[in-house]
Formats: sequence, structure tokens, C-alpha cells
Amino acid sequence: MDQVRLGVILLDNDEDRKKEDFEYNLISFLRLYNAFQFLPHAYFVTSTGVAKEYYEQVNAGKVLSTGLTLTDSLDSEQPSSPEVTEEWQEVFELVAEELCPLLKELALKNAPIPEVGYELFSSNGEVCGEAELAWESLKLAFLTENQKDYAGRFEEMGWQVVFNNMQELKQIFI
Repeated sequence: MDQVRLGVILLDNDEDRKKEDFEYNLISFLRLYNAFQFLPHAYFVTSTGVAKEYYEQVNAGKVLSTGLTLTDSLDSEQPSSPEVTEEWQEVFELVAEELCPLLKELALKNAPIPEVGYELFSSNGEVCGEAELAWESLKLAFLTENQKDYAGRFEEMGWQVVFNNMQELKQIFI
């Protein structure tokens, strides 16, 4: 395995919260989160969250009769294929999971690789917009629901904007 995986669990059930060192453990957990939150395979969960199945989307953990453990299913969350390049694998690790099937299609069709989390800069160098995905050479931006306010800024600067429509994006490339 050539990638680091990090799984951190905070034991925070009622019994753990009463322990003398809980505050220290909580602060340590938060410090680790701040330091590693942007790593592609860093998972931070709480025992309460695992018990309530808050993390089922990422399959980050399961409650076992012997305690808590991180599962091996973390490897299965990202598409992998011998035909998909490392650059595309990095894109898969950074985007929302619901975009991965479409992006895998684009990768297999040798579409250009997008920039994830693109920031649009104004003429004075300030960030004036952001897009979930962008193809700067094509001046094409894919915006999510919470980025819709930036559509006008992209269009003013000559960009084509696809607003939260994966089928439209697919038609452009395939």
C-alpha cells in the first residue's frame, strides 16, 4: 500500500465523558483533526457517532461486541481501475462521492482532468468565486448548489457554467 490511512476515534459515550482524562482526550482529538483534516484518507469519528450510524456513508466504523474498530472498507470508497490514472485517482479522493461515477466515465474517455475546489480570482487577485470542478483551459466550471451565487462571476469572466447537472457535464465530454 502506497498511501497513508489515518483513523481516529474519540471514545465519547456517557461513561467515557465522566472519566478524568476526557477533556484532554477531546482536545487531543480536535488537535489531530485540525492537523490532518485535509488528508484524503483521514477519518475522524466518535464512538457515539458510530453507534448512531452517522458515518455509514464512508463506512468508517462499526460497533463490535469487543469494542470499536475501523473497517477495511475504507479502501472501497474510491473507484479504482487499472485504466484510471493517478491524477484521476486524486480527483476521486477530493470530490463528493456522488460525482465519482460520472468522473470515472470521463477518465475512461480520456477527458481532461479537472481542478477540484477551483478558486476564481478577480483582476486584483482576490478570490471572487469557487467551483467544485473546473477545467481552466476550457473555461468550464461545475458548480454545486452551495456555489450557485458564483455563477454570475464565472460567466462575467467568459466561463461556461454547469450548475449541479451531471448529465449536462457528461454531454460536454462524452
